[in-house]
Amino acid sequence: MNAIINGKIILKDSVVENKALLYSDVIEGIVSSDAVPKDANIIDAEGGYVSPGLIDLHIHGYLGYDVCGEGIECIEKISKGLVKNGVTGYLPTTMTEDMKVIKNSLENARKLKEQSKSWQGSTILGVHAEGPFISMSKKGAQNPEYVLKPDINFIKEY
Repeated sequence: MNAIINGKIILKDSVVENKALLYSDVIEGIVSSDAVPKDANIIDAEGGYVSPGLIDLHIHGYLGYDVCGEGIECIEKISKGLVKNGVTGYLPTTMTEDMKVIKNSLENARKLKEQSKSWQGSTILGVHAEGPFISMSKKGAQNPEYVLKPDINFIKEY
């Protein structure tokens, strides 16, 4: 069991101070500081905030790495960087690219999804395929060369 002490614990409707948050694989409870088990691994928040991990639903890249990059190491580097900012889970997001690039990115994320649970980084929760099935009139910065009409077979495959 772990105990986070000396932190401001963010709850749904309040911030709790002068308590300890107990957790293992899940949050076990919030207790008074003197109720922390003697054998607990103590983490001192040093007056900082303690909150649930953040979930990023739309991220194309981070730290100079792109989800649509060539190798699986791009996604792993993104995952390991995001956690340093409190992001514990995310959806790698594809751009409107050539379909070969998109499929490669989706396959990389699929291969790494289960493995990402054991990294000291953010967990891959799924994928946000922003393109290529987007509205031409709402494409923003997406490359119009690769915009396609929706394809149900592609969706079912991934």
